[in-house]
Amino acid sequence: MNLRIFVLHTDKMTAHDARSLSRAADAAHAARYASHTDRQGAQTSLAANVLLRYGAAQMLGVPMRRVTTAAGENGQPLLPGTGLFCSVSHTDTLCICAVADVPVGIDAEKIRPAPLRVAQRIFSPQEQQRLREASQTDRVFFEIWTRHESVVKLTGAGLRDIRAAVPEHVRTQTFLLEEAFAVSLSTFTDAS
Repeated sequence: MNLRIFVLHTDKMTAHDARSLSRAADAAHAARYASHTDRQGAQTSLAANVLLRYGAAQMLGVPMRRVTTAAGENGQPLLPGTGLFCSVSHTDTLCICAVADVPVGIDAEKIRPAPLRVAQRIFSPQEQQRLREASQTDRVFFEIWTRHESVVKLTGAGLRDIRAAVPEHVRTQTFLLEEAFAVSLSTFTDAS
């Protein structure tokens, strides 16, 4: 398995950086950025697209201009014609993407006060117990949440199925990034 994770922080970007991103993004994302009223949200989406194209170019050993992106039927990013799989997440000031030669799902969330009522509706009884016993409730909540979201992105199930148990044939790794973000990465266990 060949898998790489790429990270970009948007909080230190200047207006010049945003213009550079716009030139580096694919045409559809650049056009959306130019017409979007929520500049911060549009800039983050633009940064995620550029990061994904950069990551794919690195994996393929080609110039970034040769990599195009598309959206699948559920809106998931695709890298058509490359033989690569990808997943993208952005939260707060962080964009992260995984690019691999096998299906992959990635999710990141900034650790913040957790919406614990969500856990009662979505988390399994074992996950709820883990949350109740945790000394760092907010961190544990987002570790569990990102695990579910990364699996949903991997399987293509959609957020409507986020309550479903993690399938046995899925391997998920969860880690903290810079002590501020919970990140989960999922692949199928038969991926080599």
